[in-house]
Amino acid sequence: MSKRTEAELRANVCDENRCWAEGTMSDAGVTANLKGSWHILKLDRHFQGCDAKRLGKIADGVAVYPNENNSRLRILELKPKVDDYPDAAKKLHKTIPLLQERLPQGFRGLRVELELHVQEMPVQTMKLRKVLERGTTHYGVRAYRDGEQV
Repeated sequence: MSKRTEAELRANVCDENRCWAEGTMSDAGVTANLKGSWHILKLDRHFQGCDAKRLGKIADGVAVYPNENNSRLRILELKPKVDDYPDAAKKLHKTIPLLQERLPQGFRGLRVELELHVQEMPVQTMKLRKVLERGTTHYGVRAYRDGEQV
C-alpha cells in the first residue's frame, strides 16, 4: 500500500530528490525522527521552491513507509513546543484536502495520522491527544519529541 502511495506522491506532487528525506527531517531547529526507513516528502519546502503555486501555511511533511503491508500516511508538522498546537492544527487542517486531491484514490485504504513534532516539552505533562475534524472525518493528533510520543 505505501509503496503505491509513495509512487502516487512522486507522480502527483514531486519526484525531486531535494524534496524527499529518509527517516528524519528538520525545520526551524526541530527534528522529526520517525525511527525507521520512512520516506518523507517535505511538503512545505516543495511548495516554497518547486511548485509554481507557492502554497503557504501547510504541514512540513508527509511520510510513508515503503512496504506493501503498511497503510499508514503520517502528516508532519514541526514546531518548537507543544504550545504551538493551534498554529500546527491550522496547517494540518489545510494539508488534508491538498493531499486528498493529489492522491488518485484520496485517503481510501490509508490510515492517516497527524503528528506534531516538537523540540521542547514541559517536564510534567500529559500526552497530547487532540482530534482534528475535516468534514465528517476525525483525525487523531499526537505529539512527538526525539521520535517518542509525548
